[in-house]
Amino acid sequence: VDNVLRVYPSIEYRKGPWELGLANGIKYKVLDGDKIELDMQLSPSFGPYDSGDSSSLSGMSRDATADFSFGSKYQIASGTNLNLRAGMEVTREYDGTFVNVSVNQFIFPFLGNPVFADVGFKHYDAKKSKYLYGVYDSEVIVGRAAYSPGATTTPYLGINSFFPITERISGFVRLNMDFLPRKVKDSPIVSKSTSALALLGVSTTF
Repeated sequence: VDNVLRVYPSIEYRKGPWELGLANGIKYKVLDGDKIELDMQLSPSFGPYDSGDSSSLSGMSRDATADFSFGSKYQIASGTNLNLRAGMEVTREYDGTFVNVSVNQFIFPFLGNPVFADVGFKHYDAKKSKYLYGVYDSEVIVGRAAYSPGATTTPYLGINSFFPITERISGFVRLNMDFLPRKVKDSPIVSKSTSALALLGVSTTF
């Protein structure tokens, strides 16, 4: 798929240890300590692509699913956090599991606004990897063979920041680059070695 522009509206409600939102689903903070946080979350996972996105995806479809996961954040030092999230798909679409590990580091202020970097990796088991990057037997056509990548681990790098616009409105930006492993690049529906995301948005609280 070439570059795609999408608009995502979002709303989130927070009260005490609970969070409810369109993007992150339902989250309950089990522990909120000075250096460590623990939570559990039931979140939506939107389909990675539509069959109309590319001719190479013709006849292939991936439905939206839901994941249940446990997450933690540990403050290693001031401005440095270790993040972990592990979970599984619970809507029985493919029954896969995942682990996401990253280090979040404050790197410098830009025009008085904080800039953070994330370095980490996402590990998917064979079922989730096939759902994202594979080709099922029922999807085989001429020029598109069945493919199972097996379990995959994808390193990534992210840069993000936020900045005030008015007293109640702020903006945010995130740039993310995934470095796809060879088992993903060998898929007949994957043609590039990296995947980039640029996220721009505005938010308000009330």
